[in-house]
Amino acid sequence: MSNPNKPRRRPVNNKGRNKFGPSFVMLESWLLRSDAYRSLKALPRAVYTELKRRFNGRNNGDISLSLREIVGELRCSKTSASNALKELVEKGLIRQNQPGSFHYKLPHAPTWILTELPFEDEPATKDFLYWKVSKKEDHGPSKRTDGPKIETGSRARVVQSQRNVLYLGQAKRTERGSRS
Repeated sequence: MSNPNKPRRRPVNNKGRNKFGPSFVMLESWLLRSDAYRSLKALPRAVYTELKRRFNGRNNGDISLSLREIVGELRCSKTSASNALKELVEKGLIRQNQPGSFHYKLPHAPTWILTELPFEDEPATKDFLYWKVSKKEDHGPSKRTDGPKIETGSRARVVQSQRNVLYLGQAKRTERGSRS
């Protein structure tokens, strides 16, 4: 009889390793360096990672992920989830294999293809490598044309920092308070 308080051990192979192996999501460095991936915001990256997590090595094209699942897993709005999927499709990271539907007896989620991986007998298309950053979508730091406004004279201390101004004002008030 087994002790219910004793933790259960996972089955191991003849070398003492787990039979099932560790669970992880592998994102290749060439994917992470691509312009398409680097231009993604946080939510589309999280959605892509969730799609990649559902890939088991053999099911590219049959990876199901619906808007409701994204909303539940990533705690975002339905509109944000839809926009994230659209962005991934536009940038070529995923393609839809079969749309979701309620026309069957049971509803089913859309199935997705990861373009970085081979699908059926076709090699990987890697459509995202052909995507280029446009000026409109560049989320990098903007160049500032006008420098900071610097005043001289008695107003210089006020312009430097609001925190310093507050501190100087408090110091004057405490001095006045201690004099009375």
